[in-house]
Amino acid sequence: MKQGWEKKKLPDVLWFQEGPGVRKHQYVSEGIKLLNVANLVNGKLDLSTSDRYISIDEAYGKYKHFLVDEGDLILASSGIQVEYIEKKMGFVQKEHLPLCMNTSTIRFKTLNKNVLNIEYFMYFLKSYEFKRQLFSLITGCAQLNYGPSHLKQMVVPVPLIAEQEKIVAELDCLSGIIEKKKQQLKELDNLAQSIFYEMFGDPVENDKGWDIKKLGDVCDIICGQDYKSVKDDNGKYPIYGTGGIMGYASEYRCPAETVIIGRKGNINNPIYVDCEFWNVDTAFGVVPNKTVIAPMYFYFFCKNYDFTIHDVSVTIPSLRRTDIIKIDVPVPSLNIQKEFVSKIESIEKQKELIAQSIKETETLFNSRMDYYFN
Repeated sequence: MKQGWEKKKLPDVLWFQEGPGVRKHQYVSEGIKLLNVANLVNGKLDLSTSDRYISIDEAYGKYKHFLVDEGDLILASSGIQVEYIEKKMGFVQKEHLPLCMNTSTIRFKTLNKNVLNIEYFMYFLKSYEFKRQLFSLITGCAQLNYGPSHLKQMVVPVPLIAEQEKIVAELDCLSGIIEKKKQQLKELDNLAQSIFYEMFGDPVENDKGWDIKKLGDVCDIICGQDYKSVKDDNGKYPIYGTGGIMGYASEYRCPAETVIIGRKGNINNPIYVDCEFWNVDTAFGVVPNKTVIAPMYFYFFCKNYDFTIHDVSVTIPSLRRTDIIKIDVPVPSLNIQKEFVSKIESIEKQKELIAQSIKETETLFNSRMDYYFN
């Protein structure tokens, strides 16, 4: 925090309110939308992620004082990990209304806009200093669970309003650059997907009539193993599960250019790995025979294949090796596959440059956050 800034207790500059505990039996199929922690996505309010309503009579009767207003800042207060807190907040927009508060959420309003800018406060909530204060009050919690009683004990650094506005403008600019570049990454992913469909058609329908081979005939399948015995913080081989890297290992099981297919849990999210790695016991390492099928082509096939049709579990989604080896894989000529891979490699180079730019901008953003708040 910059020297000379005044520290103020949150209740002196903010009004905040915790959502009520609306019960499941009160939910209805239509009426007034109820806020949910799931509605807070990547720092924005997205009402499409839940489908809970309360009756109009209850909303404008018993819960009238919990109806939110345009411009309210919403923050999740329960059931989230600290590293995600900056994602679990968002401002209420006009198109969100009418909307009613619910459990595990808190809304904020500034008491005096000439003293505290609510967007400045939003950035403070994303800072290490806010998290530090929070953890000092809710010690021993891996998941956040706090309320107004904790917030009343916290302080926020408050410079003059003109300084707050300058800070918001700077951080908004950096955030905007990051979001724009992330959107560019999504557009490049969409381009790669469209190239795949243009060249090969629907991989399941095989509307272009490519030769069909069984997955087990064109790929080797390496079953994963528990990684505890090989886990090594200094290891050079990443440990992959179905959600990505889980650590590092001193040994590897799968070669580079392997596609991970989930055996249990996240079975419909294939991952392309271009280095040697260890796969955990919930992840198959599927190694394409490069004389027949290009690994990147096979990865795109997997991205467009619905593995859930082979789910053998009634609880946690699960796949069996004996089922996936029987999957029909369209196999165009290797030259056509290589032409596709060349186009994807060009796109990946563009993505690498953008990703590096995002990393640099995020570093600058974090350094400015540290300068202002920590």
